[in-house]
Amino acid sequence: MNNLLERYFASEFECKTENSYEFFLEKYDESNGKEIERLAHVRQWMVNHPYHDLFRSFDVGKIKQEVKDQFQSP
Repeated sequence: MNNLLERYFASEFECKTENSYEFFLEKYDESNGKEIERLAHVRQWMVNHPYHDLFRSFDVGKIKQEVKDQFQSP
């Protein structure tokens, strides 16, 4: 144990985190909060989904209003 501490304080161990941010950027892009959208686009989750056209036919605003009205009724 003493030998490990001496070697550590003598800077004999390679620093594996010194360039970790650069390594991250080599593998991934800068984080911008749109990673899920990018992943969905790359994997074509919405484009080639068999129900994609079915979901387009719904009026989301109307559905939200109907649900809201049901919950506000006495």
